[in-house]
Amino acid sequence: RYIYAATARTRGPNFGPNVGVLKVDASQPEGQVAHDAWVPECKSQFGGEPIFVPKVGAQKEDDGYLLVLMYDAKSHKSYLAILDASNLQQGPVTKLRMPHHLTAGLHGSWSPA
Repeated sequence: RYIYAATARTRGPNFGPNVGVLKVDASQPEGQVAHDAWVPECKSQFGGEPIFVPKVGAQKEDDGYLLVLMYDAKSHKSYLAILDASNLQQGPVTKLRMPHHLTAGLHGSWSPA
C-alpha cells in the first residue's frame, strides 16, 4: 500500500539531489494521491534511500521506522535519521550521529545473512 522514496526539494526536469523522504499511499484512486513527507530544514543536508523496518507486533502496514542515511555538507559528517513511518512530518524520532561522513549509496547496500 505504501511507497517510500527519497525526494528532492524541487520538481521538474532539473530537480536537485535527494534530501528527504516521501511516503505515497498507493491505495488512493488515480489522481488523488495521498502523501506525507519529511525534508530537513537545513539546506546543506542530503539523504539516501529510506529503508523500512517494521515494529515488533506491527498491526498496520506503516507500523515501523524508516532509516535514512543523511549527509551534512556543512559539518562533512553523516547521521542516521530514524523516522516514524506513520508520521514523517514530525521529523526524526532520533538521529544517530557519526564522527565522520559515509559515502552515499545507490539502491541500498546488501550483504549475506
